[in-house]
Amino acid sequence: MMIVSKAGTNTWHGSLFEFHRDSALDARDFFDRITPTQPRRLPAFTRNQFGGSVGGPIKQDKTFFFVVYENLRERLGRTLVTNTIGAGCHGAAGGVITNAACPQLGNTAQVTIVPQIAPLLALYPNPNLPNNQFTFPYSQPSMDYYGQVRGDHTISNNNTLFGRYTVDDGLLDLPTAYPGYLDHRISRSQFATISDNHVFSPTLLDRKSTRLNSS
Repeated sequence: MMIVSKAGTNTWHGSLFEFHRDSALDARDFFDRITPTQPRRLPAFTRNQFGGSVGGPIKQDKTFFFVVYENLRERLGRTLVTNTIGAGCHGAAGGVITNAACPQLGNTAQVTIVPQIAPLLALYPNPNLPNNQFTFPYSQPSMDYYGQVRGDHTISNNNTLFGRYTVDDGLLDLPTAYPGYLDHRISRSQFATISDNHVFSPTLLDRKSTRLNSS
């Protein structure tokens, strides 16, 4: 695969774009249902992708520039289903949980909740689906910022030089099994390129490039 970035010219040129999508025409999957914690038939979803570019001369016939920017913002509604402990498996420190109230104890008839475990039991939500399952909606945010700037310079009819810098920042908040706990992910990639092209003859070209990458 070869990717070619645009260069500026002797004339000014540019563009703008916007792409929008939402959940109005989405279909419901098996787990999307109306519950006390999910009053909507479908989780909300919006995506906006927009940006623009501009390029032109710095010095006629000699030096040019080109800049591009793109932004992606998404709010993806997700219906998450996970296993949890039964409602009868909760209790305060010193309380007793019986097998009848909490079948997940298995062959153990009863247990006493020690103070160290009581706060951990409170972190588990009560099931709102059959078979001790819990479902909850989540609006998953993700953003991506992309920018690139390029400069071209004509040294002579046989020698040209260009430099390019690209940066791409990403942000994503992924949900874990239970509400209130997120996996926060941030990324950044940077690329810098300097290239010199010299034409010795119609059949011989010398190209020297230096690339620096950072992630």
